[in-house]
Amino acid sequence: MRRLLAPVAVLSALALVAPSHAGSFTYEDPADMPLNGGLDIRSAGYSTTGKGSGRAYVPATLVATMSLTAAPLDQAGIGYEVAAVVDGCGDVIFSYTPGTVGSSVLGEALLFVGCGGTADPTSDAQLLTPKFAVEGGKLTWSIGLKALPKEVRAGAVLTELLSRVDVVEPAFGTRLVGAAPAVFDTAATDKTWKIS
Repeated sequence: MRRLLAPVAVLSALALVAPSHAGSFTYEDPADMPLNGGLDIRSAGYSTTGKGSGRAYVPATLVATMSLTAAPLDQAGIGYEVAAVVDGCGDVIFSYTPGTVGSSVLGEALLFVGCGGTADPTSDAQLLTPKFAVEGGKLTWSIGLKALPKEVRAGAVLTELLSRVDVVEPAFGTRLVGAAPAVFDTAATDKTWKIS
């Protein structure tokens, strides 16, 4: 009996320190860019990491992902976005715009949030800098929920889920509003996802 208790105690201790994950949400897109897999969205989605499990789970970090057929292109003029709308806040857009002049100052990965900003008296919008990683064809953004406005924390519902690989302005990486939308690829769903 004593031999059984030691491994059980170790596993229990690991369960307390290992990050927990809530249910993730992924929406998919068929492979439709045969000439350049770095522009071809295969899926995008959201999840959280936190502490506890079951009803005791407390989310601490929001994670957004985009999976491509191949590694993303590392050049100015191409932008990758995972976007949603949150009631009471507006757009929430994770973006990656490599190689631009703006990215050398602000960073290649940003999070635009349509509420909670205080730096500009004419707008509630703000730009945040999430953690970001590229591993092969997978792009991952993550940010602590405490860094987000209260409208985008646990319990918020993400709607109008859309991901896109688009042409962006090469100096600052802004999407060319009014230009042909999502020149390369898009993926979308009419489903919603609740941050929990």
